[in-house]
Amino acid sequence: MLFGTVNQESTSRGILAFWFNREWNGSELDGNAPIVQWLRNMMNQIEKRHPNQDIGVIGNCLTGSLPLLLLDNMNVKAIVLAQPTLPIPIFYYSDDDRRSLGVSKSELNNAKNNAMDRDAKIYGVRFENDCVSRPEKREVLMKEFGGRYIDAQVRESEYMTPEQCATQDCAKAHSILIGEWNAGKKCSPSEVRRKEVREFLKSPSTFTPGSLPTCTESDH
Repeated sequence: MLFGTVNQESTSRGILAFWFNREWNGSELDGNAPIVQWLRNMMNQIEKRHPNQDIGVIGNCLTGSLPLLLLDNMNVKAIVLAQPTLPIPIFYYSDDDRRSLGVSKSELNNAKNNAMDRDAKIYGVRFENDCVSRPEKREVLMKEFGGRYIDAQVRESEYMTPEQCATQDCAKAHSILIGEWNAGKKCSPSEVRRKEVREFLKSPSTFTPGSLPTCTESDH
């Protein structure tokens, strides 16, 4: 819905929409971007339907950093950043692009202040060798948010074997909560992270990473 039509599934169309449909501005996002204004208005509607309820937000891939811009809402107490990828340069990645979260510096500062003011927590997850969601972005998140950032990166040893990876080519694993998730593989790292996300969103203030039981061979 954020890139075109409902149920559209196309990476190339998503990238084209980011650059050319004028809702994303094709650059670092801030509060003036139409897509951000739309999402903030949607949050207001959710508040009206569910008054006095805490809100959790999940961003995934191209939308991975968007939850940071929604921390200005007083009811947002938990956000999940799943392999954020923005910005998407047209020609090449600079060092700044690799470290950028795709949001403006002022919005990043606002997110830090808002997270501290309302004791909000951030759960960040990516595959260790993901070449789309750059490792530098994880480093920036850890540095900027400190103890409010819960690092749930999936280590290479957790998924780089055929038994643990839900796809044919584990080296290209990218989308932890969606693409690489397979209900038939109960011991997959994606399944573990999905369970963690549910627990985190239910109780972000008391959530402890790694607290869920680990998989055993009998779980397969």
